[in-house]
Amino acid sequence: MTQKIFWITGAASGLGHALTSAALKAGHAVFATDIQQEKLEDIATVSAWNRDNLLLSALDVRDAAAWEVAEKKFLQRWSRLDVMINNAGILLSGLLCDVRDDDVHRMLDINVKGVMFGSRHAATIMLKQGAGHIVNMGSMSSLAPVPGIGLYSASKFAVRGYSLALAMELKEHGIAVTCVCPDGINTPMLKAEAHSRDAALIFSGGRILTTEEVRDAILGPVLQKKPMEYILPDSRGWMAKASSAAPELSSRIVSMLQKRGLKNQEKNPLS
Repeated sequence: MTQKIFWITGAASGLGHALTSAALKAGHAVFATDIQQEKLEDIATVSAWNRDNLLLSALDVRDAAAWEVAEKKFLQRWSRLDVMINNAGILLSGLLCDVRDDDVHRMLDINVKGVMFGSRHAATIMLKQGAGHIVNMGSMSSLAPVPGIGLYSASKFAVRGYSLALAMELKEHGIAVTCVCPDGINTPMLKAEAHSRDAALIFSGGRILTTEEVRDAILGPVLQKKPMEYILPDSRGWMAKASSAAPELSSRIVSMLQKRGLKNQEKNPLS
């Protein structure tokens, strides 16, 4: 196996933690970053992460200056970057007319600007080496508007648009960009919204994905095939794309899907 060097944001919990653990177990090297430095250190100890192949650092993805510091720290340890996974993100439910100004700034700063800053820094390193793979975490809500989590959906629409454009720009330089668009994942972020009526549409599918499923998809077919877009699961993805193509028609079934989602929430799907 050829060792790859990863940079993973939001590594202290959820999918970021799962990706970091699996990458290290496979013998790869990881620059694991998170806004919660102390939690990241604790997780590394509890998870028995291989410190020989690991570098930890605090990183607030909203802060452009913090990215500069993190990149310098990375380059002091490694001379190349094979895979950047912009995983850090937040989810807030609520009707758009009730959204606070601070929520707008926080959502766009973390979910959108964080991805843009991370992609740009990764591209800067990868352009010099003429290779690399940037993986940006979108969502099923990148594909179709989701009332009740409209602000989150808007941020993920932006991530998808940005990622696809970046993929086209970097392809000729040997750099791949993939926007991963999974359905709801059983993570602490989603658990915080498990009983929110506004978030009911997230739970309207057959089931919630596990972190292991999404982790394996990213470390497997995404890194191997380097698609511009990877949707998980396909069935919900095509339905979401059809809904986006015919928004007036899809709006007629929102009420039905919300009722289904509320029923699924009552079953405690994240237990």
